[in-house]
Amino acid sequence: MKFKLLTFSICMTMYSGAWSAPNTADDNAKRNDYFGFAAGYQPTEDYFSPNVIYGFDISPSLAIESQLGYNNNTKLDNKNFLARVTLYGRSSFTSNTSLLYGPFIQYEDDTNPFRAGFSSIVQHRLDKEVAIWGGVSAVVKKETSVDVVPELTLGITWALSTSEPARTIISEPSPTLPPESLRNIDKQVTETLPQQPAATLPPEKASVEATHVFKVDSSYISNEKVLKESIQYLHQHPDMSVRIINKHSIGGTLDYNRWLGQRRVERLRVFYAENGIDVQRLKVSSSINDKLGQPLVQILYFETEKSKSL
Repeated sequence: MKFKLLTFSICMTMYSGAWSAPNTADDNAKRNDYFGFAAGYQPTEDYFSPNVIYGFDISPSLAIESQLGYNNNTKLDNKNFLARVTLYGRSSFTSNTSLLYGPFIQYEDDTNPFRAGFSSIVQHRLDKEVAIWGGVSAVVKKETSVDVVPELTLGITWALSTSEPARTIISEPSPTLPPESLRNIDKQVTETLPQQPAATLPPEKASVEATHVFKVDSSYISNEKVLKESIQYLHQHPDMSVRIINKHSIGGTLDYNRWLGQRRVERLRVFYAENGIDVQRLKVSSSINDKLGQPLVQILYFETEKSKSL
């Protein structure tokens, strides 16, 4: 029994590691970890199984998930240890709802230790951290004969947020003329024009380049600090607009980067709109030409066209 459990644990580790090998050197930035709880029920076998879940996203379209728990068969009045590893593919219906599907392998008991099957679930995100899901699995059991047993599953998961601080790079604007020339121009103006009252213009806001707004190969906003500071500035200065450019990191095909960039553009636009910023004051785009070590979001401010025309 112990030898079989050890063998299965090694297989689980090799199975997960083979599929989770990153394309970049920063593995933590690429994985979106989550944990939760699930319950499975096989109506034909009167079989109930509570489980603890731990998983991580390899990319927007792939995830590895492991489950640990036990199964309880009321017909036979026995309980067995249960461990399952599933490789999920993901297809998104909307920004919050996805279909997850894929094969799994599980350890169940000494008599028939290893079993396989296929799972298909619908996942809905309640917010950026909590998701609920439900679906159907087909478990292949070989005892006296080979049977395919249906299993109903329900679960809830929480994202494991990272504590990485947002790193901002401030680029201060520099004058195009030397200081001496500017002083001369200022002196000429004050000598030839009468003194005018000072205009109440908004303070100049430097452009910001922020990493960790997105993780590698993810369209979910993982750090909102810089974005919320930007939204606060826009609320304080309604005559200003913002231009946001998403810049990609190393890796990914041309088509994939275009798809991921469009998803990030949509999420940025929705985030600003949900926080009260008119979409007419937003110009959000994505650049796939930059191959950086980390995804980078560039935020620049400019005077709104309406205020200029006035």
